[in-house]
Amino acid sequence: MDTKEAIVQLVKDLMASDNGLLPFTLYKRYRVTPMELVQMVKRLQSKGYLQIQTNNRLVLTKEGRENAEGLIANMSRSARVRMDSTYFINITGNLLDRRMPFLPSRQFFEQIKKEGVKNG
Repeated sequence: MDTKEAIVQLVKDLMASDNGLLPFTLYKRYRVTPMELVQMVKRLQSKGYLQIQTNNRLVLTKEGRENAEGLIANMSRSARVRMDSTYFINITGNLLDRRMPFLPSRQFFEQIKKEGVKNG
């Protein structure tokens, strides 16, 4: 999962939770590395949106709850890949009709047979 997507999901889950969430729960739920989890928490803490309680639960602050919708919208917008109409203009070479099956060149396979299988 992308870090920005995980932050969006983290904020959504924290909004839904009453008592906050344990870091291990987040680690298992979002399948991120511990380093990514720490970075996500620090990022939200630096903005004042998240705090760690004495029982090690992560909870949104009052400011975090007030700004959650804007944060989710902002992160979601920046996490999407934007492809405009000029994205595919620079592609050159032999283009295939999308309805035609792709058959690899016979020369390609003959070259592989000549060279043999190479183990890197």
